[in-house]
Amino acid sequence: MLILEKSIEYKLKKALNLIKLFDKNKWRETIVSFSGGKDSSLLLHLIFMVFKKIPFQVIFFNNGFHFNETIKFIKLIEKKYFFKIVTINHNISSERKYIFELKNKIENLRVKKINQFILQNKIKYLITGHKKTDSISTLSLKQITIKYISKRKIKIFFPLFDFNDYEVLFLNKNLGVPLNQSYNKFRNSEGRLFLKKNNNFYV
Repeated sequence: MLILEKSIEYKLKKALNLIKLFDKNKWRETIVSFSGGKDSSLLLHLIFMVFKKIPFQVIFFNNGFHFNETIKFIKLIEKKYFFKIVTINHNISSERKYIFELKNKIENLRVKKINQFILQNKIKYLITGHKKTDSISTLSLKQITIKYISKRKIKIFFPLFDFNDYEVLFLNKNLGVPLNQSYNKFRNSEGRLFLKKNNNFYV
């Protein structure tokens, strides 16, 4: 039996209760954003814990810069949880830009593509693994989503919002959540543009 610190236990119960709000009537109108990272992997595992399956459409944006380990990890996740991830492929040309410019371009295009999917499939709810410690990316997600979605109102839910990185890693290890092997090799799952040594490089 897994024994948790009270703070982690409380956050876990809160996350599970939020996920439980998505009854069968909401399944077809809900999508989950999946990056292949530790946070979204935990999110999928918690969804599986609640429903004994993945009842929502799960979307992954492949920008062409991901490590091979992440692409392989997608297949492993599909096999473990018995479902198929919807992959949105879009190879982005670097065009000799600074790394930070490409990161911004990728994030904008990622959310734009997700929003196109939302409009086309009449989605009302988006579940994401962003945390409050990811304040910059979480704020960016909200701002870009508001920018691109004008024809359809959508609610964004953050079940992992109160967790920190240590707590996510702790739960992943103790709940048996698969780990993307790019973490062991490169310390991130986003791809070669997001390596720390590249932060100021010109490509």
